[in-house]
Amino acid sequence: MRKNRIFKLLGASVCAAFLSVVALAAGEVKTETIGNLVYEVPDNWVVSTSDADTTVSKTYTDGKVSMVVTYMPMELDMSGMDSSIQKLMLNAPMESFEAMDDYTEMSNDYYNFEGNSGNARLFTYDVSGTNVTTMTNVMYTGEGIGMFIMGFPTTLILDVNSDAFLDVMKSTKTVGTSGGEASDTSQAISGTAKEHTRYSADFYKVGTDIPAGEYVVFAESDQGYFCVSSDSNQKDITFNENFAYNSIITIRDGEYLELSRCYAVPLEENPDIALSDSGMFKVGTHIPAGEYKLTATGTSGYYCVYPDSRQDDIIANDNFENQNYVTVSDGQYLLLSRCKFAEIPAKPMKVYTDSETVKKVQEALNAAGYDCGAPDGIAGSGTAGQVEKYQTEKGLTVTGTITDEVLASLGI
Repeated sequence: MRKNRIFKLLGASVCAAFLSVVALAAGEVKTETIGNLVYEVPDNWVVSTSDADTTVSKTYTDGKVSMVVTYMPMELDMSGMDSSIQKLMLNAPMESFEAMDDYTEMSNDYYNFEGNSGNARLFTYDVSGTNVTTMTNVMYTGEGIGMFIMGFPTTLILDVNSDAFLDVMKSTKTVGTSGGEASDTSQAISGTAKEHTRYSADFYKVGTDIPAGEYVVFAESDQGYFCVSSDSNQKDITFNENFAYNSIITIRDGEYLELSRCYAVPLEENPDIALSDSGMFKVGTHIPAGEYKLTATGTSGYYCVYPDSRQDDIIANDNFENQNYVTVSDGQYLLLSRCKFAEIPAKPMKVYTDSETVKKVQEALNAAGYDCGAPDGIAGSGTAGQVEKYQTEKGLTVTGTITDEVLASLGI
C-alpha cells in the first residue's frame, strides 16, 4: 500500500519534470535534507515540497530544470540484510516506470551506498506521445529509501549536461556520516552518462570541416533533413532525406554535407538510439540479426533494408497496412518509417576480448576487491570467473564475458 502512495505522489511532479529541457547549471551550492539523506544542489534552484502520508517529495527547478527527490521511510530495518533483499526493495519503486509504454533499459547498475545497496538506471519510455530518457538513483539509507529522478525528451539526449546531477549524487550521504562509499553512486551513474562529438545543423565540407566516416543523424524537431552532395552548389545530390527521429549516413572526403534541423554524431561513439519508434538501425550494432514483426503507426507503414549507409541500393522494402515481417542480417541497415517494432528488440551484446580492454577490466576488478591475478590482458578462465562473480553481485546480466554493461559498471 505504501508503494502505491509514493507513486501517486510521483506521478504529477515527475511527468512535469520529465518534459522539461534539462540543462543543469553549476555554481554555488546549498545543502538539502530529505529523510535522513543530505545532499547539495545548485544554490539558484527553487524547491517545492509535497507530502503524501509518510512520504515526502522535493522538486528542484531553476526555471528550465526539474529534478525530483523522494524519500520513503521504512518500518523494517534492512541494514545488514542480504543484498538481494535490499535490491528487491529498491526494485519496487521502479515497477511504476517498468509498466510504462515501451520501457527500455540501457543501464541498470547496483552499487554500495554506505554499507547498503543502491541502484542507478538509465532507461526510456513513452509518456503522452513523447519518448523520454530517464536517469534514476535509488538507495537504502538505513532508515528508508531515497529516490533521485531526472528525465528529458529522448531527442534532446545530447543536449543534456548531466554533470550537476552527478555532482548531487557525489554529495549524497546520510545525516551524521562523512559520505562513506557514496562516491560509488556517481560512478554507477556516470557509466550511463555519455558525452559525444556533435556536429550541429550547418553546411560542411567533408575532410575539412567534418571527418569522413559514418554518422548517426538525429532530428532536433518533428523532422530533420540532411543532404550529401558532390559539389558545394548542391547541383549533384548523392543522397538526401527528411526523417522523423534518426538516420545513418556515410560521407566521403570532398563531399558536402548539409544538416538542417538535425545534428550528427560519429557512429563509432555508439550514441544511444531509441528502439521504441521509427528510425534507422544498423543490424548487429543497434538490433540483432533476425526476423522482426512490424506494426504500422499511421494509415500505412514503410520499411526499407539497405546494404550500407550510403542508402543508394535497396535489398528489400514495402509499404504496408497494420503489420508486416522483415528479416535482416548483420551489417545491413533497417529503416522504419510510420511503423515500429511490435516488440522492442534486445540490443546486441558486444563481447570485448582485446588485450587492452581485458587488462583494464582485470585492473578494475582487482581494485574492487576481486582476484584476477596479475593483469595480463588475457581473458582466461580465472578472469571469466571473476567477471561472472562481479556480474552476479552487481545484478548485471551474467555471462562471464566482458560486455558494455560490465565496462559501464566499472567506469571503463
